[in-house]
Amino acid sequence: MARIEEELFASLGSDNSIIKYVPEEIGEIVYCDSDNPKAEPDSKEQTRIKMALSIVIPAAIIAFCWIVFDESPIFDSIATVVMLFCGWVALRMCKSFTGNDFFVGTDGAAIVTFDKTRDNIIEKVFYLFRDFEDFLLAEVKQYQNGMYQRTEYQFVIYGHEQNNVRKIIIDKKGSYDQKKPDGYYKDQTFRFWKKIEHSWSNYKLAQLKDALNKGESIGFSLYIEDKYYADYIKFKGKEITIGDKVYNKSNVKNILFEKGNLIIEDVNHSSKLFGLIEKGDKETIPLHTIGNRELFLTFFQYFASTL
Repeated sequence: MARIEEELFASLGSDNSIIKYVPEEIGEIVYCDSDNPKAEPDSKEQTRIKMALSIVIPAAIIAFCWIVFDESPIFDSIATVVMLFCGWVALRMCKSFTGNDFFVGTDGAAIVTFDKTRDNIIEKVFYLFRDFEDFLLAEVKQYQNGMYQRTEYQFVIYGHEQNNVRKIIIDKKGSYDQKKPDGYYKDQTFRFWKKIEHSWSNYKLAQLKDALNKGESIGFSLYIEDKYYADYIKFKGKEITIGDKVYNKSNVKNILFEKGNLIIEDVNHSSKLFGLIEKGDKETIPLHTIGNRELFLTFFQYFASTL
């Protein structure tokens, strides 16, 4: 069974599409979604039914609490306030028809807000890739008593450097409850920003490949806590520079990705006693500290194929 965002994307631009406005500023659309995937508001009859249920259900629960828990007036009073609030929210939602459509394109992304009807657009927010410099994503799984609770995340996007300062232009925080996404994130917001990260990586990858083939230097920065290390990892020709050390075929013993780290071993590096004793040069860089991590991993594969 197709997911709702897949159905919306498949019908986009056709007569059957419920989405009436598609932004042209972000290039070719590669993904779309909506937090209100309905074509139009409810009919008057549907609205009346929903309004009736919004009154009857809270009233029934309130009556049940006062009858069954008649010796607990404090509990009953709290339940009454809660259900009255829920009923009020439900009534407002019955009369409302509004929502956000989410788009990711080859040149950026957009959130489009509609109200009353789908062709009544009241707000457009654009995120254009030409304004991006570094894209960072942090995910932390939260546990309590050994049990998974949620995953907290933060998307941080830096703009281009101006006056030796690189400022954050986008900072999105949130959480989702899904220990093993297995390639699909149920959380709509997280899914949207992951699609942006992927599209941004594709957008930038073509530029980096072209620059590398022209003999230019390609840099990736590190972001460790509050510190920023510009172009800490650099690619040029057949060489990789980590900090101040240059690696090429003559002095690289091994390059691998292990436990979320990029590891580069110099030919002078050796380890004994299961790695407890190490000598020589070895770089270990956590991947989550690298700006444009997804782009870096894809570009690294391309770079390796050119050696």
